[in-house]
Amino acid sequence: MEVEVASSSACLPGKHSNEPLSDPGAALGGDSLGAHAAALWTRRETQWVTAILLLISCLYFAVATHLNHHGTFWSPDSNVRFEMVRSWAAGGSPIFLTYPGQEFDPTNSINPIGHTFAIRVSKGLCGIYNPVFVVACGVFYRLFGFGGLTVLPMLAGLITIFVTYASARLLNLRFRLPMTLLLGIASPLLIYSTIFWDHSLQIMLAALACYFVLCYLKNQRLVFCLLASALLGFGVWVHPLQGVLFAAMGIALIAVQRKNTGKAAFVALLGFLPFIIALAAWNQATYGALGGAHAVGTLRNLESGSPTGSFDLAKLWQRAQLELLGVDDSSLAMVLIRVYIACYLLSLFTSKPIRRWAAPILCFGAAEILWKTIGETPWANGLFQGTPLLLPALAAPFLRPNPTDRISSYRQICCRWMALTAALFAVGVFLSPGFIGLNWGSRFLLTALPLLALLSAYALEAHFAEAEGRSRWAVLFLCTTLIATSIHSQFKGFELVSGHMDIYEKTVQDIETLDSPVLVSDAWQFSIQTLVAKRPRLRYLISGKPEDQARLFEALRRADTHEFTFIGSDYGAARTAERAGRQAPHPFVPIKVNRTLGFVQVEFKEKR
Repeated sequence: MEVEVASSSACLPGKHSNEPLSDPGAALGGDSLGAHAAALWTRRETQWVTAILLLISCLYFAVATHLNHHGTFWSPDSNVRFEMVRSWAAGGSPIFLTYPGQEFDPTNSINPIGHTFAIRVSKGLCGIYNPVFVVACGVFYRLFGFGGLTVLPMLAGLITIFVTYASARLLNLRFRLPMTLLLGIASPLLIYSTIFWDHSLQIMLAALACYFVLCYLKNQRLVFCLLASALLGFGVWVHPLQGVLFAAMGIALIAVQRKNTGKAAFVALLGFLPFIIALAAWNQATYGALGGAHAVGTLRNLESGSPTGSFDLAKLWQRAQLELLGVDDSSLAMVLIRVYIACYLLSLFTSKPIRRWAAPILCFGAAEILWKTIGETPWANGLFQGTPLLLPALAAPFLRPNPTDRISSYRQICCRWMALTAALFAVGVFLSPGFIGLNWGSRFLLTALPLLALLSAYALEAHFAEAEGRSRWAVLFLCTTLIATSIHSQFKGFELVSGHMDIYEKTVQDIETLDSPVLVSDAWQFSIQTLVAKRPRLRYLISGKPEDQARLFEALRRADTHEFTFIGSDYGAARTAERAGRQAPHPFVPIKVNRTLGFVQVEFKEKR
């Protein structure tokens, strides 16, 4: 037995019409009175939406201003993109990177970015990221300086919120206004819209594509399929996972709607393929590979066994649990979470008197455990761990439409499409090679955040519609708990991101006080996170390989420098000191040794 969704229009106090909630005037009777009521409702709702967007805009601006004050970035990805922005803003190329000391390292073998985030091609050193996001943010960087880097992510976040609200209005969701507010303040969109990263842009493209597909499902106009597929085709220029989302949306659409699938598929490919063909041609011309620099870097890491590119199919289940729940498989919390979620889904098939109590209580239990794990793990890696408010989305596919509600069958088709799309996309993420890295709320799965937010609002509406008497208080308590835990999670995320930026800021300040003209490191994290340092100096990143040591001292001879500072591991410092002491005719000797932020710092000077 499935849960029956009550009519949204029946939720209006004292009304029992089958008309959609978006047209409340029709329920009042009388053409003039009904038209006036509908206009009044629409005007008030518009005012509420405007107020919500203004409130979230102010919050995002305040958070972004605070984080930008550090002058550093949370993610190494952002540091590499910043180098691409800085190169383009200075009149250079956004694709090919330059760095102080590059003229003394003609093969780019010991560049400070390393070989995880950059590749060497015949034309020079390339960042592995497509320059579309870089150039777009570079425009605002030229206009507003460092703070301009977060203008595009903020705009993308706000557009995501508005478009998701528009989708909720199409679906006639009763909780669309609270959902609009909570999407902005109780999900990781708050974090990713206020930092220099492309994830909010990916979420925005997904929200727009979702809206157009919902429009297509409503009126069967193929132009909406064309628009959705073209957006995702462009999205592949931003991140390859947009291609996975396109495939997931297409398969799900064919599964839930059997008619006109051939025409819809043809039109979708017509909108998607031109972008992919153009991207492949551009990649081949620029990087010498159809897949682009990111694909080349990933394949190289796979071949070398690097953890940033390794993938083991046998660990698919573990990765799925980490991305969804963010808790170690062997922990008691993971066992309890799985039990609560399984019982929550099973309760949906029980009788109504049991279901109205069991479903919210079990969902509340899972949310509480997820909330407690946030303090036990360094990052909220899981989708539901970062946003417990999305847990009810798991129930959405099992909700049955109310036959007396004329819009409910359309909503059910849309919800089944969104649920299947989200599930297929998640599988694509789990199967993709690559290391999760720095994360808050599963940044890859968050591409499907608009779909999950709509599903969650749909399920909560169903729980609330079923509740009667005291059980309604249980649902209210569930909603309050989910909201509180999700907001707390974002506050925790803000604290952690700000704390990391504070550490990086102090590190940059420390190295800017050094007098040495050359900075050498064997720690790629340190090397990349300090690229934002304003004082120009020769920068090199070496590995433990003897050839890198040889290249380093060859570069120092070409630069005619007589001193340098090493910051990195004890092993790297010892290897560098050994090689420095064997340089002829003038060896380098250590003159000062310190420790800073877990790294050893050794100043070397040429002995004459």
